[in-house]
Amino acid sequence: MNPDKCKIILEKFTVGIGDLAEEMCGCDIDAIKISSPFAGMGFISPEHYEEFVLPYERAIISRIRAKGKHLYIHTCGHIDDRLELMRDSGASGLECLDPAPVGNVDLKNAFERIGKSMFIKGNIDSVYSLFYGDDAKAEADVLEIIETGRRGDGFILSTACSIAPMVTAKRIELLSRLVGKYGIYRP
Repeated sequence: MNPDKCKIILEKFTVGIGDLAEEMCGCDIDAIKISSPFAGMGFISPEHYEEFVLPYERAIISRIRAKGKHLYIHTCGHIDDRLELMRDSGASGLECLDPAPVGNVDLKNAFERIGKSMFIKGNIDSVYSLFYGDDAKAEADVLEIIETGRRGDGFILSTACSIAPMVTAKRIELLSRLVGKYGIYRP
């Protein structure tokens, strides 16, 4: 690996993406999502994240925030070991905080560590709760996540990542009913 060459490439991409993001900020948008699915611990160490991801995300984020817009970072999978680094990027929020076994993020722990600094979106396991689980498990898991989110600052209930393709419409309707009944609250 040639770290210096990687940084030159990353710097060029950062300028281009920052320019594009600033143009997007001129549109009628609420937020921009930075998708970093390969920045989890399955791909790079926290040290490499701090060296090869954080400075470049931070540069893009500062340009977006200077335009008065919000943005959030999407990183799949195992990210528990870098939650504070992601917080330190200056992002408004973080998704998807996959629970085990797909990821390793405990929602209560994440709120304790970063929940005062940024919003948290996600954490419903669409595979093991919504697809493989029966209605009782799906409901219990979603209600537990809603209750955890209620105790935090800035929570958006969502599946941890995309909804698994085989999740039934009936299960999505169950999720919708639970959100309608329990998921709307003011801190």
